[in-house]
Amino acid sequence: AILWYSQKYKEALTSNDRAVALNPDSFQAWFNRGRILSSLEQNEEAIAAYERSLRADVSLVDQPSLADVWANRSAVLWYLSRYQEALNSANTALGMNPKSIEAWLNQGVALEALKQYQEAVLAYQQALCINPKKADIWSALSRPLLQLGRYKEALMAFEEVLKIEPNNSQVQ
Repeated sequence: AILWYSQKYKEALTSNDRAVALNPDSFQAWFNRGRILSSLEQNEEAIAAYERSLRADVSLVDQPSLADVWANRSAVLWYLSRYQEALNSANTALGMNPKSIEAWLNQGVALEALKQYQEAVLAYQQALCINPKKADIWSALSRPLLQLGRYKEALMAFEEVLKIEPNNSQVQ
């Protein structure tokens, strides 16, 4: 995990291979493998690793950790343009952990891709209820608001981004 956080993905994968070899039923090893593979943009392999983590021994795994797998799986499915599956995974994550900002964001992104803009707005608003100080949530909220022609609200979202990140060149 430290190698992954340090963006040393190839080394992280090698280390993770050893962990999986030592304990092929390790939830955490397969979950980490999915995150590493996702960072390497090996998305199909990442999905397989996330699915394998869910088939591992999850008896001692807490609900937020399981939700993280589903949320990460959702993001990878979105990258593969498998939007309905991405939405289903985000919804599963939210069923396990309704306080997962990542799952709310992923739900919103998937809903946007499915052109369900009003529902996307609601998902982003839920994420903001959890943490109103995240610029990326405000930025994400602006997109479906623009699609819905709710320009004043989109402008307010942009202003919130700039309060948090005054030098955000995309929003400026």
